[in-house]
Amino acid sequence: MRPRDAYMSIPTLKIGTTEVTDNREKAEAFLEAFFPEMADPEEEEPGLWQRNCPPIRDGIPTLVRKHLWIYLKEFIKTIFTRLVDLGYYPNQWKQAWIVVLRNPGKSDYSAPGAYRPISLLNTLGKLLEAVMARRLLYWAEKYGLLPDMQFGGRLGRNTEQALLVLANSVDRAWGCSRVVTLIAFDLKAAFNGVHQISLDARLKAKGIPLKVRQWISSFMAGWQASVMFDDFETDRLPLENAGLAQGSPLSPIL
Repeated sequence: MRPRDAYMSIPTLKIGTTEVTDNREKAEAFLEAFFPEMADPEEEEPGLWQRNCPPIRDGIPTLVRKHLWIYLKEFIKTIFTRLVDLGYYPNQWKQAWIVVLRNPGKSDYSAPGAYRPISLLNTLGKLLEAVMARRLLYWAEKYGLLPDMQFGGRLGRNTEQALLVLANSVDRAWGCSRVVTLIAFDLKAAFNGVHQISLDARLKAKGIPLKVRQWISSFMAGWQASVMFDDFETDRLPLENAGLAQGSPLSPIL
């Protein structure tokens, strides 16, 4: 269990000069902060069901999903294959429960930007996302679609390796009496800020098949969400600028 103060006790929020105390207005403020409007510009048993994954809000415990897989896998594979062939992601799976968590180390929690969203998703939807993420990662590695120096979202690579490469580059430069300059970027709402049309153009340029791109476009459109904090939960609200969900296994590779 997470410490209670990581996700509870949302104080009065300040939006400009306005103080927001009503929970529904707080939820609207969080949605605006988390999803800002953007300018136009055959599978093995997935690991998702083999470990204690984050909570999924459809009432099916992890243990049940794991033990039923042996009986249902052929039916589920058939459904998944057909959905990808059609380029379609069911609307019933486009329902997220957004848990509001504090970003650690903030001195002031009266601003919506001091919090981050975690999306709890549908079981079958999340499983299909994991399958598609695995396929995209396979294509990316097989056909060299990613830069050699990209470490995020790739199997067999981690933050420690990235730091070792960086340290080695610095040592080599210093050995030649050169000056090293490091520029670091922190992309705010990186997943939520992904633009569907721009992403599709990049995927097309990388040679990703049309039906997969159509499925991804369907996956990104038409989401609804409930916002949860302080033992409060809103009705489902449409997400006009959803981008990619923080809790989706597909988000890192995309």
